[in-house]
Amino acid sequence: MGLTETKWVGEAVFTPYLGKVEDTCTCEKMMLLQMLHGYMEIFSDMLKKAKTIETKTSLKELQGSVKELRDKYKKEQAVWKKIHEIDALQKYNSTIQGGAVNDFITVYDKALEAGQQSKKSQSLLKSLLQR
Repeated sequence: MGLTETKWVGEAVFTPYLGKVEDTCTCEKMMLLQMLHGYMEIFSDMLKKAKTIETKTSLKELQGSVKELRDKYKKEQAVWKKIHEIDALQKYNSTIQGGAVNDFITVYDKALEAGQQSKKSQSLLKSLLQR
């Protein structure tokens, strides 16, 4: 039973996400965006626990600054949204699995190109898929 049987062929699952992200979005910017989200949660919780007006005012100012800065990370926010969409896919659904197998080579080749993997791993993969 090979992976090319009609049971495993379906609508593309992951390839629709390819090419939807700008190259200017870096890993560090993604980390910084997530850290800013973390600070917003921390400051929100601290605000709930704050006892003085001065502390509440300071925390609100910090939140405002973080929100303003976070809003400058539009590209990274779009990427983060797509990452969550991909993560939320029903990977145990047969229809999704069929589509994923269908577009696997395209996704793998793109990842291979981006990750500069060896030719050996590429030929190994293709031999596995042809069984």
